[in-house]
Amino acid sequence: MLISEYLKSKMEADRVIASQLENITKKLKDNTISLTTDLYSGIERTSWYSSCLFERYNDVCEELKFEDRRMFFAIVEVYKREDVILDMVKIYIDILMKSFDEKKQSMIAKSVLGTTSEMMTNRAIKESISYLLAKSIASSFSFGSLVRKKINTYSLHGMTITAFYGKVQKAAMSARHLRDINPPLYWSLYSIQVEMLYFLIEPVLPAYMSMAQNNEAEVINFINGIIK
Repeated sequence: MLISEYLKSKMEADRVIASQLENITKKLKDNTISLTTDLYSGIERTSWYSSCLFERYNDVCEELKFEDRRMFFAIVEVYKREDVILDMVKIYIDILMKSFDEKKQSMIAKSVLGTTSEMMTNRAIKESISYLLAKSIASSFSFGSLVRKKINTYSLHGMTITAFYGKVQKAAMSARHLRDINPPLYWSLYSIQVEMLYFLIEPVLPAYMSMAQNNEAEVINFINGIIK
């Protein structure tokens, strides 16, 4: 099973709750949903929603609502895209490889893909080198295991508003960190409405790596460290 298919099966409950976000937000603002909960992350985020009751904290309230909407859009993309995880990895590799010319990119790909190196030049005409590398990463056992573990951690709680907000809180913190550390990657993911899902691949594809001035050997070692 593709990791993205596994993600879809685990996010079904979240899709239901996300579709009700506007109504949930209104109830929180009207103080008709208790701001006291039992779940750690849910407590944090729902308590932040108390800012919606005070005009001077309107910017905080708007940021929370913005992130909630972005989470809804991200969940939609999970079900709309054939392989949302692969799409995210492809964007990451695009940024990682952008400082290398075509010759160096081909050398990196051939070093990583090994036995398929003879196919590289011709296939790259139709499928970018970044795509082939991303496909290799996304289909690797080690990457799949780590991302599935993250998905399982994300999916621990039942279908409750509080649990959902706990998940949104974790996703939002990861997205904010990405925006601060690596704006190009953040905005690239944002452009396809999946920046709120970055936390799923963050343990394997850290924000700082694609920002560093890496040489070819470092990139080869980095990718090989993921897939082998």
